[in-house]
Amino acid sequence: MSVLQRLLKPILGRPWKPLAFPKSGVPAIPLDSKIEEETLPDYVASNFYPASIGEILQDRYQIVGKLGFGGTSTVWLARDLDERKHVAVKFYIQSDCMGTQLNTELDVYKRIENAPKTHPGRTAVRMLLDSFRVEGPAGLHHCFVHSALWESVLDLQHRNPTERIPVPVVALVLKRLFHALDLLHSECRVAHTDIKEANILLGGDSAVFQEFEIQQLTDPCPRKELPDRIIYVSRELGMPRDIGEPVLCDFGSATALDDEIEHREDIQPNIYRAPEVILDIPWTYSVDIWNAGCVVWDISQGESLFGGKDPELGTYRGRAHLAEMMALLGPPPESLLARAGLKSKFFSDSGQWTAGIPIPQSNPIESRETSLAEGGDADDREAFLCLMRKMLQWEPEKRSTARELAEDEWILKHTFYIQKLEAQVRELKARVEVERCSALPSLTEGGSSAVDQGAEANAAADADLPNLLLELRHGKSPNHALPFAGEASCTAFGDRLLHCIDKDQDVVSHSALPGHISGPMFNRLMTSSYQLPDRVRANLLVRRVDRFIGNNYQLFLKKSFFRKFDEAYTLNDVSDILWGCHLFALLALGELYSCYHAEPTNGKDVPGTAYFLQAIALLQDNFEHPSVEQIQVLLLLSFYANCIGRLQSAHVYCGIALRSSISLGLHRSRSTTSGLSRKDQENRRRIWWTLYLLDRLISSKLGFPLGIRDEDIDVGMPSFEGLADEGKQEFHDPKHLCAHVKLSRITGSILTDVYCLPDHGTTTFVRRVHRVLNQLRRDQSGTAHSFSPTTLALAEACKQSAMSTNHLLSRLFIEGNLAVFGYFDSHYIFSSTLILIIAGTMEPAAKLSEAVQMAFSLLSTMASNGNVSAKDYLRRLEKVQSSITMTRDASLTANAAAMPTRVSPDITSEVATSRVPHAYQNGSEHNWPLPSSYFQDDAVPPSDPLGNPFIEDFLAEKAFEWPSGPSPQQDIFRQFTHELGDELIFGL
Repeated sequence: MSVLQRLLKPILGRPWKPLAFPKSGVPAIPLDSKIEEETLPDYVASNFYPASIGEILQDRYQIVGKLGFGGTSTVWLARDLDERKHVAVKFYIQSDCMGTQLNTELDVYKRIENAPKTHPGRTAVRMLLDSFRVEGPAGLHHCFVHSALWESVLDLQHRNPTERIPVPVVALVLKRLFHALDLLHSECRVAHTDIKEANILLGGDSAVFQEFEIQQLTDPCPRKELPDRIIYVSRELGMPRDIGEPVLCDFGSATALDDEIEHREDIQPNIYRAPEVILDIPWTYSVDIWNAGCVVWDISQGESLFGGKDPELGTYRGRAHLAEMMALLGPPPESLLARAGLKSKFFSDSGQWTAGIPIPQSNPIESRETSLAEGGDADDREAFLCLMRKMLQWEPEKRSTARELAEDEWILKHTFYIQKLEAQVRELKARVEVERCSALPSLTEGGSSAVDQGAEANAAADADLPNLLLELRHGKSPNHALPFAGEASCTAFGDRLLHCIDKDQDVVSHSALPGHISGPMFNRLMTSSYQLPDRVRANLLVRRVDRFIGNNYQLFLKKSFFRKFDEAYTLNDVSDILWGCHLFALLALGELYSCYHAEPTNGKDVPGTAYFLQAIALLQDNFEHPSVEQIQVLLLLSFYANCIGRLQSAHVYCGIALRSSISLGLHRSRSTTSGLSRKDQENRRRIWWTLYLLDRLISSKLGFPLGIRDEDIDVGMPSFEGLADEGKQEFHDPKHLCAHVKLSRITGSILTDVYCLPDHGTTTFVRRVHRVLNQLRRDQSGTAHSFSPTTLALAEACKQSAMSTNHLLSRLFIEGNLAVFGYFDSHYIFSSTLILIIAGTMEPAAKLSEAVQMAFSLLSTMASNGNVSAKDYLRRLEKVQSSITMTRDASLTANAAAMPTRVSPDITSEVATSRVPHAYQNGSEHNWPLPSSYFQDDAVPPSDPLGNPFIEDFLAEKAFEWPSGPSPQQDIFRQFTHELGDELIFGL
């Protein structure tokens, strides 16, 4: 923290002082006039809390003015004195009148709070900041405190004379809405049931609320003063400079769906009711999708899709609504009507319409759409209509999910346009700010005193000394290495040509441009200050992460790092931003590998998240001057990002680290030998190979191409050779890292040779598999599995490899070394269990069943502790298991009188039909007893999965010639080639 920040903190951190709002000389409304909530048909004054402007609640919230009212509440803008910001306070009517609604709404807010913080829907729903109760004349009133927002989408719609919202804004509203619904449906198990334009609010900048406050002070709103209360007129918010993103609000009608109860309640606004609600069919999350489809139409077309006005009664009726649906979509399918509790009210037994009013003339959605038809873009219009059809389906199960709709083609196309505009606006603002700063007069203009001239003379003598403050601020190390230039670069060619012409010229090729534009804003540094955490805990966490994964990865120079660690704590030196970023990244992983929760986290942060966020805040984009330590930081951030489910972020961090290391030449041998000590050379070498294996791991897990080819790398492997004893103390034994690198090379070969695009040349798929398996065998690993003798031998090898992986992970768990929050550990459990489920489905066996049970137990334990990836993998495995069970049951039923199937009926006690309890949801990992065989050393699977004789022949190239020469097993390999090919991977 800077000196200026320290001096200003007591001032800037003080709570706001209450304001004195005018109470006299304000506009008065006659007492006989009904205004605001008084106009409601069932208005009872004593049910409403008599809030007054200037009133302070809970010694914290001062009411500024009224924003609106409804049948069950009034909403006010207030000043949060403690947090120095504006909030919205919602006063509900007297508690006895609300029943259980508020408890239900509070439960929904708790579910949202406990949902994963990485879910994109977290920012698309309105969070509850605080709740309390206040005493009114007739009893208690609940109060909810929310972030202050601007107008609703409905208000925005009314601002346009056409009652339509521009297409890109519609797409943005939809994307945010579907993110919010996906959070509610998939993570919170909640249906909103009250989606409408008035419940989708837009964010506003703080200036809008400040302006509202100033208006209340200088031009108070009209009011009617009664003996027991004051009725204030609501005041509209002004137009913000920056309109924030849409947010889904109001969970007063939300319903939790995580029980076994069928829900048939009458829900939703009338014109947005789904068919199943009108027909009395049990409803679920899909009612929100129908509701959203109707809202989409309203805001894009400027008219309601349905009205439901009965031609005889003149009011809304369900029969009129159903008739309009039939005009739009055609008659409902019989499969839907068969489930309807109110079928007889609207239809005959044969499905004929008998509701007593005529069905309007057919008017399909293609005919009704006019907004996009006017624009002339037929493809865009068809994409929009396709989106509407995904939501407006008679049968609930045929509607798309919120997650699928958020990635719809039409939405992505138009939201990309908005994102592009926003980027251009940000760029323009930055350019204007730079021009404004450059136009400011220099502080050194004008005359200078004798003292100043003397200071300048002294400064001239020190001109060759680097300004460490400026160097640090711009992210540039005083001893930074020049960026590496490859042989293919034109500058390197020119330098070699110059050396040929003039042997005395000793030019080092590099890719840096000395005149490049620089400035602090390029670094995008969020904060330049931090506070050191508790020394003892920090020391333990760093040593923990070093103990846990330090053997396999080059995380830091051990002696040098702890020397810097001691200096920082002794001197309270927090000036080195990069080292601080490095420290917090290590602490995040250290806390991650130190936590074993006895109870589930219920969606709370993964251990280490706070440290990780601090590291992100200190991270600088020093792309023009990368450093080895910066690459290490990016590696650590990539590693941790995997553990919290941010897989794409992990891939990007790793990619940036890879590009930066290439610019430093870490992948080349000659770039590590000039002017560096042996210790620094070894550090660069180990960092490179750590990055190399992490790139292979992440690419294989995501199925992405590799970041660099093996052919472009010639740097040596890690070793202790040439290191003094002091230098050796900086590193771990290299054998673990070397072994890891060898396996990563094989992983890279699998990605490039097996999971590559179809090769129509002479290299066959079997040849590529053969090459990879031979490489794998040379390094004493195992893999592979499936129909002809060779294929079955590969299948058995694959199964044994999965058993080996399963056993190793179970032993790690027993010994307390399994990373409960680790990403790769959960991924290994998932991938091996998929193989075991396939094997157990084909040939049930007790050992396979125990192995799968163990895997579910481990994943359940990890998921219940808050491991994001484990939750996802557990759900996927449950889906696979349930699908296999359903398929098997259907097959057994259909073929009961026919020939027996390969799947034994006894498999119900084995892998395929074992019902997997949601242990991570009920918070009990004890639902899974660990098989006793896993506590015995004799449970180790066969040690050589590639020891099968058919594998021996397959790997022995001398047994046949490639690609089409003679072979003693020619027919077998022809069959194998037919069974496995590019079609297996690419589905061609």
